[in-house]
Amino acid sequence: MALCNDAVLQQDESGIWEGVGDPTEVALQVLAHKLQIKKEELENTWEFIEGLPFDSNRKRMSVLFEDPEKETIILTKGAPEEVLSVCSFFYQNGKTKKLDKNERDHFMQINLDMAGRGLRVLGLAMRQSSKLTDDIEPDIIEKDMIFLGMVGVLDPARPEAKQAVLECKQAGIRVIMVTGDHPATAQNIATQLGIFDPSRDKVMIGEQMDAMTESQLCRVKPFPTIFARVSPDNKLMLVNTLRKMKYIVAMTGDGVNDAPAIKHANIGIAMGKEGTDVTKQAADIVLADDNFATIVTAVEEGRRIFTNLQKFIRYLLSCNMSSVFSILAATAVGVPLPFTPIQILWLNLVTDTPPALALGFDEAEKDSMKNQPRNTKKGIFRKADLVFIIYHGMIMAGLMLAIFFIELYVEGGSLEKARTMAFAMLVLVQLAQAFNAKSTGTTLFRRDIFSNKGLVVAVLFSFILLLAGMYLPFLSGVFEQVELHPQDWLELVVGVMIFILLAELFKFTRRSIRK
Repeated sequence: MALCNDAVLQQDESGIWEGVGDPTEVALQVLAHKLQIKKEELENTWEFIEGLPFDSNRKRMSVLFEDPEKETIILTKGAPEEVLSVCSFFYQNGKTKKLDKNERDHFMQINLDMAGRGLRVLGLAMRQSSKLTDDIEPDIIEKDMIFLGMVGVLDPARPEAKQAVLECKQAGIRVIMVTGDHPATAQNIATQLGIFDPSRDKVMIGEQMDAMTESQLCRVKPFPTIFARVSPDNKLMLVNTLRKMKYIVAMTGDGVNDAPAIKHANIGIAMGKEGTDVTKQAADIVLADDNFATIVTAVEEGRRIFTNLQKFIRYLLSCNMSSVFSILAATAVGVPLPFTPIQILWLNLVTDTPPALALGFDEAEKDSMKNQPRNTKKGIFRKADLVFIIYHGMIMAGLMLAIFFIELYVEGGSLEKARTMAFAMLVLVQLAQAFNAKSTGTTLFRRDIFSNKGLVVAVLFSFILLLAGMYLPFLSGVFEQVELHPQDWLELVVGVMIFILLAELFKFTRRSIRK
């Protein structure tokens, strides 16, 4: 555990111990230290000769040392079944005994029992060799070894991982565990996390994948939820298979062996703390905290951004559509335009910029992670959005023109007064539209209508700008507006209430159709 190990234990300036290297190997170093076996002390008397690094195909690693008696010692650790496959003897009660089938089956059962408790199990073996050739190859070095025993490492999932998996399921995201661990270990942990249901789900090991093609894997029913004892080729095959099945695949990993699969996934995610440089370079995203829950948080944030873009588009296009409809209608019937060019510019400044920007920072909807993933073939602009934009654009234009005609032709007011009323009407309904555009189906009278404090501030700011353009002399002259009286504001409030009523009618109809 101490010498066949690339990890290092060291103390910082304050005397606190820290491990550098793979977490599993660090755990083994800690155990060796507790048994008073320290790597740094052994290396003063044991001379390192050569090392055979861990290989995902052999699932073993070995090192060669010369001990103080000048004997060459070969130390091996790895997957118990693979270590046992190169052992001919086992060590018991201070004696080396022949490893027969019964003993081999006995050790394999112990391995299975430990793995079933969620332990990551490693087998340990050694061999002395007085004759060492220059040809240091696994087939030559790793043979006729003495099986020493097994060690189990408990690598519990983070407390927040189970909730993150549940959120993935609710969001329509399928979580698949891909690991080099024993199937029983993987099944135990996956069951605890809610990834695996023993009564329904399936486990597949790397050897089974080696005997299949990607097309055959596509047809496996039910599709496995756990892939254990896999090689880099198996991981890459799984990613390619899932992509053939039209899934959007996010692959996570930290080792060099994960890099090919991460590179070929739609979204490659590397671990920032424990991940290798090769894996980080192959990835699209690097997790600074190595936390699976962070991926779920990122998905929620992505959905928030996408939804806010839709709100932004719905709001701006419906407001601009109202201006276009009003100009076209006034031109078609041959009446004066309801506003001047300078008022159009002022309108865009007052109603478009502050509320639209605030909508872009709207909070995530409470049920955003309970919706199924959107169809990636469909763009950000949906048919429902188009209907929403045209409908509300026409309503806003109609109310503005109604106020304009009433003031100009019914009440006999001046053109300047009529344009001021029309301008104010359009600003007010567009400010109401800022809250309405948050959803094409959810009612405006929901509890969280004012949850976006930035939007509330933006609407109030735009309303203050509207008043400033009317009541400040140096601005009213520039924008050709006049002061409005309480009776005028009452008419405008009635218009806003009509708009809200018609907007709610649209959403009620949409909800009824969807049911």
